[in-house]
Amino acid sequence: ILGLKETEESYYLLVKESKRFTEAAMNCKWRGGTLAMPKTSNTNQLMADYVTQAGLTRVYIGLQAQSKDT
Repeated sequence: ILGLKETEESYYLLVKESKRFTEAAMNCKWRGGTLAMPKTSNTNQLMADYVTQAGLTRVYIGLQAQSKDT
């Protein structure tokens, strides 16, 4: 574990372990969470800065499809 970042609404745990996407998602689930899903530009920037400060260049995040109506 590289670290834990806390915001008003979430905790972000950065784990430095080589995993495939499914393994990374299951690891998050096992820890009681999900892959991070930035929903605002501020959250996206916070996550990008956190990953950069940790010296990582590749990470998995979760995505959620939205219809064009929303």
